[in-house]
Amino acid sequence: IDDGIVFGYGDDSTTGRVIEEKLKACIENGCRDPITLISSQPIQKNETETVIAIPVIGSVDVSKASLPVLTVILGAVDGFNPCAFFVLFFLLSMLVYAKSRRRMLLIGGTFVFFSGLVYFLFMTAWLNLFMIVGGMQLISMIVGAVALVFALINIKDFFFFKKGVSLSIPDGAKPRLFEGMRAMLRQSSVASMMFGTVVLAVTANTYELLCTAG
Repeated sequence: IDDGIVFGYGDDSTTGRVIEEKLKACIENGCRDPITLISSQPIQKNETETVIAIPVIGSVDVSKASLPVLTVILGAVDGFNPCAFFVLFFLLSMLVYAKSRRRMLLIGGTFVFFSGLVYFLFMTAWLNLFMIVGGMQLISMIVGAVALVFALINIKDFFFFKKGVSLSIPDGAKPRLFEGMRAMLRQSSVASMMFGTVVLAVTANTYELLCTAG
């Protein structure tokens, strides 16, 4: 009150009386507005860079882009994921030989849905991680360095495929994926076929996360 600060509150006979006397003094003699004691200098705030450059698309301000638009942009960028193309093309080629539109729609739709679910869970975990450690510069630099290493490995794969370290689906895992697809198509039970599709989608997209990280 005015130039004084009252800490806490004991009772009416002590702190209450002090406050009452200060208020009476303000009414009789006037008090300075506490706002005038605050510096007139504007508060500086840290501006976070929200504009990112995306190949082909150009610069995008993520703070102004709507969530659906941002989702479409990220999906379009990751749509060129070589691991995703490999699994999807092989699955579609096997569905063609199934000669059943109902089975093609059921298996293909289930695979796409659970692939999206795996990516949703991955992106949610990634977002929560950045919300927790995003303000820590050291952590951000480490995460950026790891992502850069993954990206360089993917670029290396484009020019020198299967030479050295690779983030593509390992050859040892492909036979298991192929066998899983064949076993799934051989199932006569719809429940077994759906379960096999879910397992295949989760397994394949778990391998693909390394490609996405790059």
